[in-house]
Amino acid sequence: MKLNIQVAAFRRKHLAKHGVAEAVVLAVLTAMVGYFNRFLRIDMTEMMSILFRECEGGGDYDNLCQYVCYVFYSVFVI
Repeated sequence: MKLNIQVAAFRRKHLAKHGVAEAVVLAVLTAMVGYFNRFLRIDMTEMMSILFRECEGGGDYDNLCQYVCYVFYSVFVI
């Protein structure tokens, strides 16, 4: 909550006169994050089918089904 108040104060103090430039910078940063993340470039229906695909049936997409990582995670969750 305090961070939100600080960001709002910073925007009021320094960015009040540059609303269009702020929007353009935020749009460019969002586009760059979305472009470089390969999972954000995939269609949503295809993404959901990839996420719910079984790992044993050869459905591994970009090493999402990493058995070692899954075992490591499940040991610490239990």
